[in-house]
Amino acid sequence: MLVFSAGEHEFSVPEEWTEITLEKYAIFIDAANELQAKLKEDEAEDIGFYQIVLEYREHFNKLFQTFTGIDPKIIDKIKADNIYTTYMYIMNFLKEPDYNKIDSFTFKRKKYYLPKSKVDYFGNEIEMAEASFGEVVEAMQIQEMDKSFQENNFKVLPYQIAMLCRQKGEDYNDQKVKERAEVFKELPMDVVWQIAFFLIRQKLKSLKHLLQSLEEVRAVKTD
Repeated sequence: MLVFSAGEHEFSVPEEWTEITLEKYAIFIDAANELQAKLKEDEAEDIGFYQIVLEYREHFNKLFQTFTGIDPKIIDKIKADNIYTTYMYIMNFLKEPDYNKIDSFTFKRKKYYLPKSKVDYFGNEIEMAEASFGEVVEAMQIQEMDKSFQENNFKVLPYQIAMLCRQKGEDYNDQKVKERAEVFKELPMDVVWQIAFFLIRQKLKSLKHLLQSLEEVRAVKTD
């Protein structure tokens, strides 16, 4: 974690996917989507970094707050250099990491297994092919049950992971899925990405205008 000071206050910024939970990341994506939607509504998606900060301060501060946990009222007291550095890290977390295939993961001292994949007659790998058809369909359908799930894939992932990933020899159980989904909200995002690449049907919105602004900030700082 990177740690910065703002007067008497300190705030931390994740440096790695291991340092952010699924629940926190879902909240962050909500804030990013709200900013994106507002810019689209105002036909302002191509404006630069500094214009966003000046004209959309409330949305921008909310994005900052969801990622750092710092009170939005304190943001104006943070040194400009630290603001730029923090946003650089934030933007990096809007990009998908590389995919490294796993067949199991350990969380809170318990080991969970993903349904095994298979290769078809044409040499194509079918992800999680050994899950039952009903389980896969239910995992996909649950996303359609709540509008917030449709708008933010990361909110539904704890339930989908709980449906498909179980301990060795464990049968499917609705009650366990419900309970385990709450536990899985605390999964670190490095594990979540490796489990859920094929479950995330909508690609993560990258907020192009913010990424472009990040490059502008980097260019200014290196001049």
